[in-house]
Amino acid sequence: MLSAFAKALPGLRGAAVALTMISLAACTAQSRPGFGNGLGRVWNQTFHGHTHQDEEIEIPVRGLTDIEVDNFAGHVRVVRCRPSGAPTMLITRRATHGIGRGDAASESMSQMSVDYSVETDGERQRFIVQSKTDHLEPWFQAVDIDIRVERIGIVVVRTKDGHVEVVDYEDGVDIESSNGDVRTSTRSALTQPSTILNQDGSIAWRVGPHASGLLDAEAVHGTIRTNVHKGKWNSSRSGNDLDSLRAQLNDGTARIVLRTVDGNISVYVGEHPTEYGTFVR
Repeated sequence: MLSAFAKALPGLRGAAVALTMISLAACTAQSRPGFGNGLGRVWNQTFHGHTHQDEEIEIPVRGLTDIEVDNFAGHVRVVRCRPSGAPTMLITRRATHGIGRGDAASESMSQMSVDYSVETDGERQRFIVQSKTDHLEPWFQAVDIDIRVERIGIVVVRTKDGHVEVVDYEDGVDIESSNGDVRTSTRSALTQPSTILNQDGSIAWRVGPHASGLLDAEAVHGTIRTNVHKGKWNSSRSGNDLDSLRAQLNDGTARIVLRTVDGNISVYVGEHPTEYGTFVR
């Protein structure tokens, strides 16, 4: 005798097929904010006490631009825009006050501010960004900053509680962060010094085969991994181990300082350094 489950199985299979077809249709359709998006916002605001606001501005810069970001908390991303695209900055203000405090999160949005300015020195420009908050509970807030310009020169970033990514810069970087990963990658033949200091997060330094410098890396409570495909690489065995590295790349003399605590460091030298993902490191 068939069980009740077995008797109901054909109907369940039909329902599963119908659900699969609906799911496939939803995946192939172009998603747009609608009823589901609204429900998600209500859920986040009511149960997570989370809200966010996006603001995109056009940056009045052209050509080689140095970037300076002083962010009280949040992610920072600096990448090259397409030659046909206008330089922009996307600002995302976030507040997560917890269960039942959605109204407090919404009310705190106006207490986060982002100021920016442009300075010109000959043919070189500098784009300066500073975020701050006047909220009495700043640990519930963050500002994510995504900058896209035609050419990236020197990049200086100060932030915490967020990831930092810099892609296709032409000069050095000076980054200090915590509670997030830092990744820099470029195809340019770097010759300028760089410093990346992190805590509770990893560092990935990725360059092309023509970059040069003196690497000085330390990973406290972590490990260092190197992946050198091209370029002249001299690594002294003295003092090098799983968590420290001293090496020279392409006879360079500019110092590259990489430091992290409770995180790992990875160094990549080779073709296509800006291409990476889950299986490409």
